[in-house]
Amino acid sequence: MRVHVLALALLVHGGAEAASRRTFVSFDAPDIRPSFSFDKAYETGPMLNLTGVLTVPEARGRVAAIVHLHGCSGAVRSLDEFWTARFVEWGYAVLRLDSLSPRSLMNVCVSDAVSPYGRAADAYAAKAWLGRQPEIDADRIAVAGWSHGGSTVLKALGFPPGDFGADPTTEPFRGGIAFYPWCERPNAILAPLLILAGEADTWTPAESCRDLRGMEKVRVESYPNATHGFDVPGVDLIMLGHRIRYQPEAAAAATQAVRTFLAEIMR
Repeated sequence: MRVHVLALALLVHGGAEAASRRTFVSFDAPDIRPSFSFDKAYETGPMLNLTGVLTVPEARGRVAAIVHLHGCSGAVRSLDEFWTARFVEWGYAVLRLDSLSPRSLMNVCVSDAVSPYGRAADAYAAKAWLGRQPEIDADRIAVAGWSHGGSTVLKALGFPPGDFGADPTTEPFRGGIAFYPWCERPNAILAPLLILAGEADTWTPAESCRDLRGMEKVRVESYPNATHGFDVPGVDLIMLGHRIRYQPEAAAAATQAVRTFLAEIMR
């Protein structure tokens, strides 16, 4: 698989934030799509050149990593920077994966140009790439997603990796974190899953996620008065008829829940 390092920058954060190395990367991966044939799980489309931003804590040796999946409109700088800083502070590398630009898309909020299934294949391609990097512990890679990316996390953990074009010997992600996803009940969940939902979310209602609470390996946290995007710092807007508003109490509770969950699964 061809790999490109596009640029390298050293970021040194002050205060409580850890020093980190940020690298802009790209790597080739097939465009995997669900098959409608009974004899195979997927169809392979043309090769994609997936891109991302890898941030690695400095001077930590081999570290656990998180594949970060954006929402339907792509990167949200305030949200992405907040969570990258938290993950690095806690000692994890982060690969912020772009599933839109390589497909010449701006967003998928009102289209199915790339589905959570296709993005789950991207996530497993990213996992394989991360696992070959000398600074990453290949046995400790989790996935985290927001909104459309959160739905992708459920898809990725609901089927064997081979169903997304991964090598048949590939292990599932160490665990998954899904912020305000569209929850559909899978047959099984293959790794620990944390779902974080807002009780006032009209876009991806928390009710469907609460129905997953009885499933093995699934933990659901829901927050009163929290809308879609409750952890996006400073946001307060209407998008496609749905309120998206920062809710600091919910964001703080979710941050602690994520930290605790990662500490448990990344041992």
